[in-house]
Amino acid sequence: FNNLTVESRIQFVVYRSPAVTMGCCGGDDDELEDERHTKGPVAERYCTDVPCCILFVLYLAGFISLYVVLHRHSDVRVIHHGKNDQGLFCGLEDMKDKPNIYYYDLATDLNKEGLFGNLKGVCVKDCPTDVGEVVRSSKDDEDYFVDTPTSELFPFHRCIPRENTTLTGKVKLCGWPRCVGRKAGEKITHPNQVCGPKIEDAEKYWFLSKPDESQMALLQVDSLKQASDEDKQEYLNLFDKEYECQTKLDVVMGIRVAYDKKPAYQQIFEKYSGMVFQQASQLYDNSSIIAVLGIGGALFVSLAIILMYSTCIKVALLVLFIQLIIVMCAMDYIFFRKAGWNTGNSGNLLAKYIIGWFGEAGDEMGFDLESAATHALRDEQTAAMVPVYRTLAVVWSILIVVVLAGVCFIQRQIRMIIALASEAATCLCQMPSLIFFQYIGVFSLITATWYCMKTLLAVMTLHQSFVIDTGKLLGVSSVEEPETFERIQQILCWLVVFGYLWLYFFHMAVFTAVIANCVSNWYFHRSDDTGEYTGAGSEGYFFGKPVLMALLSIARYDLGTLAYGSFLIALCTMPRLILEYVDQELKASAGDNPIVEKVIKCFKCCLWCFEECIKSITEYAYINNAVTGKPFCRAAKASFTLVAKYPLQVALNTLVTGLLSVLSCVMVPLMMVVISSLIISGKGWLTSAVFVLVLAYVVTRITTGVYEVTLTTLFVCAMRDFEHFDGMCAPDSLREAMGLSKPNEEAPKRSSVASMPVAEARAVELTPSQMRHSLIAANVPEEQ
Repeated sequence: FNNLTVESRIQFVVYRSPAVTMGCCGGDDDELEDERHTKGPVAERYCTDVPCCILFVLYLAGFISLYVVLHRHSDVRVIHHGKNDQGLFCGLEDMKDKPNIYYYDLATDLNKEGLFGNLKGVCVKDCPTDVGEVVRSSKDDEDYFVDTPTSELFPFHRCIPRENTTLTGKVKLCGWPRCVGRKAGEKITHPNQVCGPKIEDAEKYWFLSKPDESQMALLQVDSLKQASDEDKQEYLNLFDKEYECQTKLDVVMGIRVAYDKKPAYQQIFEKYSGMVFQQASQLYDNSSIIAVLGIGGALFVSLAIILMYSTCIKVALLVLFIQLIIVMCAMDYIFFRKAGWNTGNSGNLLAKYIIGWFGEAGDEMGFDLESAATHALRDEQTAAMVPVYRTLAVVWSILIVVVLAGVCFIQRQIRMIIALASEAATCLCQMPSLIFFQYIGVFSLITATWYCMKTLLAVMTLHQSFVIDTGKLLGVSSVEEPETFERIQQILCWLVVFGYLWLYFFHMAVFTAVIANCVSNWYFHRSDDTGEYTGAGSEGYFFGKPVLMALLSIARYDLGTLAYGSFLIALCTMPRLILEYVDQELKASAGDNPIVEKVIKCFKCCLWCFEECIKSITEYAYINNAVTGKPFCRAAKASFTLVAKYPLQVALNTLVTGLLSVLSCVMVPLMMVVISSLIISGKGWLTSAVFVLVLAYVVTRITTGVYEVTLTTLFVCAMRDFEHFDGMCAPDSLREAMGLSKPNEEAPKRSSVASMPVAEARAVELTPSQMRHSLIAANVPEEQ
């Protein structure tokens, strides 16, 4: 090292390998390279929060073991298999060929046992769908009459009774000319000779389309009562051709067989279950359209909107701001009108213009714009309210001035958020796998949720004999008491709930960390030649490479940090759930107490605010960890410092991303619903539209969530870059927003200690890899 000259601007001390942080809160600052001399994401990483990683692995092993043990010693099989009269599970062992269970005396059992009682059932191969079928009990070989059609509830293999709607169907009737009827014994040569059944005045009309079996049954009661089988067949043969009709009617007609001795609540249940199965059938018929619009269409449109932000973000924010000012001015005008400080003439003219444009649309949605405008622009009738409106008018005017002045005051922050939003869209263009990776996480979360629900059900159906045997093994005899057994079940339930929360927030942590790793890599390495860049255009690039490399890095170094953060959030969420449980118990035992209710609401509000703060700091900590490699506590501290140092910029980032997210999550689902109305016709549209709306919202929210984390990560990277490296790695738009000139093109692309000014050179510790980069950047010969 003595051969290095002053021009190298580097001063080395003894280097060593990075130490492993052995505590959940990390070690001393000396255990990390000086962050001012590391351009960002740290190349030489080490495992962070190792004890937390070990704890998380032990937790997963314990949770899986708990699931296996509880599954063996509980009746969790009741989810997919019902029990028949003999106590055998349908679809298992002796009843393997009969997977479904039919409840043959449901009305009596519900009266005696309740919905969750011991319902008597018979294992059947297929659920009986027709009234009049007979099923046989394997217990006493007794036959049972099926008085209500049923449908299988998949995948739970229950035969759910439903209202019999299979004997109804659509038919075309002719309203004019009317039915002429026929004389006894007269041959049927035209459909208008057979009048409709005597229901809903249908006897005035005649059939234009061929009646089905149920409609023929109705005709046989009235018009074809005396007709022979040959006459009936001749009548059906007439529908091989079309007939002239001036007024055509579409009618739903048929018969329904029902058992009149059912309780009222069972009839109501069967009515709505029939509607549910009917809607489910329509959903199945339209499933391909729902999937294409709700998932594919929403994904395509939401991506297109985000990509447009790279060029149109300034226009979008300007439109939102103008709309905000217009709404505020309109509110202020109404306050002035109520205060009696204006005549309202200009407001009435504008209201008439708006009603002329949008009045019909408002009427169709059930909203009367004219009456709303009249109510808003009339004089205040209550004299006591006039001073209140005058105060509101003055305060609101001041608020408008403050907003306008504030926008002028924060021009630099606005330019910064515009540049960040634009670069976030550009970043996602070069790494589209970030969007699609999240759906793997959604599938993983759904799977974890399903198994946690099964574990919770296993706790609720746990055999008391197993608990007693375990208690004897441990030398505890009090578990034989029912109260102790219930208490054990409650404790296990809360453990499962906490375990699920930890898993859920760990998924969210991986979601954030993967995006942060990829985006920070893009920010700092997209233009260098070190080979560390993993995005589009890098050597050996393939779709998904950035995500795969980020996952490998997280699995190797940062699992402990993610486990620590997710555990902390789960720990902060539990008090809210416990407080909600206590609130419900107090209401059930003591009724509504206004004082207790207000106190509990205050506690809920405080806990919610605390939880949201922890979530926000934790998200920034994940991002800071991805950039600097710090353990959780030090990353959280750095994140808190960042928020405290740039509170206005952080607030503006949150506001703008929130507005853009809301805009996308409203516009895209509504667009998909409108398109579905053009494709799907009939009564099945409404249910299908609801599913399209929900799916489109979920897909859009995932896409905008990726965009939000991308923008936040770019903000953290940019602040680090501007503070320590004069924005060397920043895109031109960010440098322009910060008022910085373009970097010297002849400067080395890879930052190192060599990039420091002479005045800032000082002793630092470097790893071998960093030393090599620094020597090369300083043009030190290879042999030296």
